[in-house]
Amino acid sequence: MNRSYVLLALFALWCFACAVWYIFGVKVASQDPALSSPHPMIVAIVEILVMILGGFMLGFGVSWLL
Repeated sequence: MNRSYVLLALFALWCFACAVWYIFGVKVASQDPALSSPHPMIVAIVEILVMILGGFMLGFGVSWLL
């Protein structure tokens, strides 16, 4: 049981790292508030949440089948 919590924490850390990379690497969001508009950031955050939900559902489905 304890190992599953460690794996869950590593998964959460991986999701956070990928989300930061996606926003600043792929979407090229500006860190300067004067240059950034909220609409692209909202779209990027929604895309990240959908990708994480898809990965969760895929993992849940595979574990259910196994």
